[in-house]
Amino acid sequence: MDIKKITRRNFLEKIAIASASLPLVGISGCPSFPTSPAKNLSYGPNLCDMAWPISLEQPYIDPTKKLPVIAFFHGGAWTDLWGDKSVYFSELQRIADKGFVVCSFNFSNYYPESIDNIQTAINWASSLPHIDYNKIIMVGESSGGHLATKVAWDNPNIYAVVSHSGIYDLMSAEHPFIVKSLERTLGYTKKQKPFQWYYASSINYINSNSPQTMLMENYPDRLMPLEDTMEAVNKLNQYEVPIQHHRILGEDHASMNNRQLWWDILDQYLESVTSK
Repeated sequence: MDIKKITRRNFLEKIAIASASLPLVGISGCPSFPTSPAKNLSYGPNLCDMAWPISLEQPYIDPTKKLPVIAFFHGGAWTDLWGDKSVYFSELQRIADKGFVVCSFNFSNYYPESIDNIQTAINWASSLPHIDYNKIIMVGESSGGHLATKVAWDNPNIYAVVSHSGIYDLMSAEHPFIVKSLERTLGYTKKQKPFQWYYASSINYINSNSPQTMLMENYPDRLMPLEDTMEAVNKLNQYEVPIQHHRILGEDHASMNNRQLWWDILDQYLESVTSK
């Protein structure tokens, strides 16, 4: 494998390029994203509560069948500066084409409003037509993985949860970029209110009723604590929660070299858990 070294300089250059093409943050802390009405439906009462119901636009959905739901939550360091519900449209469209009702959600930049948004989003998705409400699967990437697991691991109504490059114990955050991002979304430094960081950590909500889980990580990941994912895996095993763990070697958190690989792994997992 040809592994490209990602330096701090080209990492920041990637962020700058990505940020230039994505929505700015409004005064409410949610994006002003000029999508068409068909792709920008409200799932709740707040300005941030916007969904992109990708597969609901498909003309070939059989109304006599109940389909699994994929609720996707984007990353972007707990901000919409370079994260939005449309960022993985082509990959999510591919999943929808395989017989899933797929919705990608925006949510607040601030905690715990973001958790309230996500819980509202799940309730909204559960009420959609043509869906099997016993097979709601949450998928999150990076900060979206943290938020998805925070909700799913303490919700017996979730069928499965998938996280890629998430952080699960916020207290273990060390990289200045992640620490500053968490301070912004939580509203406090770790020193000011450590309990706020502790209770916002999804790893503390793992229990014997947590849904089956798949955790994927790039390794080594400069931004996330190296052993954070393994600690979550060990705790899931401790509570006998079905867990799949995939470590993609030679890839950094910001690297897109193997982007297709983790979507292929996700495809295989979704097929395996929904065929039961």
